[in-house]
Amino acid sequence: MVNREIKIMKYPIAIRNIKENLEYYNEVIPLIEESKSFLLNHKWCNKIIDGWLFKNLGHVLAVFLYEIENNQSSDDKKLWDLQETFRRCIWILSV
Repeated sequence: MVNREIKIMKYPIAIRNIKENLEYYNEVIPLIEESKSFLLNHKWCNKIIDGWLFKNLGHVLAVFLYEIENNQSSDDKKLWDLQETFRRCIWILSV
């Protein structure tokens, strides 16, 4: 058994710096992948240049800031993304 020291995740954190030895790693990685997929499925997003995680509340809420290559507006290079799980929870609570 390997004894790894778990480090506290300090926000904001660049997505590229999120490694297995950080707390909440197993929660954050699926949220990152879903968020990136969501952005890349839009025709205006050619690619993601960089990204940061600003907040993570379990599997419910993640707040990301991305720098993207936007093919429809050279002025809109950064955008926020709230993880979709949060949107579903808000919708359910408002019914």
